[in-house]
Amino acid sequence: MSLLTPCLWAQGVGEITASIAKGVNGSERRTAITRHLDDTQIAYNLETFMDSQGRSGTNIIATVPGSSTKSILIGAHYDRVPVGNGAIDNGASCAVLLKLLDALKAKPLPNYTAKVVFFDLEEVGLAGSRAYFDQIRARQGPMPDYAVNLDIFGYGDSIFATSSNTAGSIVKVLQQAGTDTGLPVRIVPASQYPSSDHRNMMAAGIETVGLALIDAAEVDAVLSLSSTAPSALPRILTLIHTPNDTMDALRPAQMETGSALLQRLIRLLP
Repeated sequence: MSLLTPCLWAQGVGEITASIAKGVNGSERRTAITRHLDDTQIAYNLETFMDSQGRSGTNIIATVPGSSTKSILIGAHYDRVPVGNGAIDNGASCAVLLKLLDALKAKPLPNYTAKVVFFDLEEVGLAGSRAYFDQIRARQGPMPDYAVNLDIFGYGDSIFATSSNTAGSIVKVLQQAGTDTGLPVRIVPASQYPSSDHRNMMAAGIETVGLALIDAAEVDAVLSLSSTAPSALPRILTLIHTPNDTMDALRPAQMETGSALLQRLIRLLP
C-alpha cells in the first residue's frame, strides 16, 4: 500500500474538494480524482464518448465489488463552467463520493456492488450520464438496481431531494438516514427539481434519488425562482455558475455531515 494512503484517508472532504477545484479544465479535474483513486488503490476505468455536438468526454467509473450481483450507482459530475472554480458545482460532490469510496473499500456492501461514476459534460446537456447509459445498452448490460446522484453538496443544513418513486425503498431509506444523521430531508417532484444527471438515471428506469445539500431556508426560494426578485435570490444561486463558486463558499463541517448521510443511505438499502 502506498505510504500516502493513511494521509489521504485522513483528508477531509474540504481538502479533497480543494484538490479538484484547482483544476482549470476537465482534464485536470479528472486527474485530481484519478490520483486519489490510484493512491487509495480503488479500481476504476475510463470510458470515453462523443456527444451529439461532437464534444469528447470521459467518465470515470470506480467499482467496489460486493457479495451480490445487485448493484447501486452513485454519481456526480466533475466538469465545471468557465467561471469560478467549480467548488460547489460540483467538486464538493465528487469529494464526498471519494470519501464514500474510501469507506466502501474498508467495508464493502454486503448486498450490492457499488458503481461510483464521475460524469463528464453535465454542464452541456447531461451528456456524460447519457453516454454512460447508452454504453450499458450497447453492450446489453444490466442496469443498476438503484441510483443516487449528487449535485451541489458543498454546504447546507438540509437535504434537498427528488425521486423517481416517492413511495420506493430508496426514499424510505433516505428519510431514515436523515433521521439518523440529524439532517432534515425535503423531497419534491422531479418536475420541480433543478436539472442534473438524475434525469438520465430516471429515464433508464432506475429507482433514483437526486440529492443536494443546501440550507433549508433556501429551498422555497429555489422552488419559486420564476417569481423571485433578483435581490432575494437564495445563496446557492449567487454562487453556482458565477465567479463566486470558490473554496471560500464551502462549509466543510456541513459537508462531512452530508457525507455521513450518504454513507448511511447506501448501507441501509435492503
